[in-house]
Amino acid sequence: MRVSDLDFPLGLIEDYPSARMGAESNVRYAYRSNFGVSRDISFVDIFRRLVDVYDLNAAQSDFLFPGLNWNASWQPASRDRLGSIRYWLCCNAMCV
Repeated sequence: MRVSDLDFPLGLIEDYPSARMGAESNVRYAYRSNFGVSRDISFVDIFRRLVDVYDLNAAQSDFLFPGLNWNASWQPASRDRLGSIRYWLCCNAMCV
């Protein structure tokens, strides 16, 4: 972030770890407050919160989390695809 020419907010640059942990805490709190229960959250939830709090533009968002803006086209994995993922995980491959 420091060496990019994307002009990130100074507060985010200076203390990124705290900002990220704060965003995670905010998302967890929001789920507990709105739904009355805790649930697993994703990195997408956390990074969307960072984008909202720091009012990041699309280029800054893509720098931090490539693909954050195309998550809307996400589709659940089919059984065939899950089987393929399990196979690659058994082979110690990294699956994303």
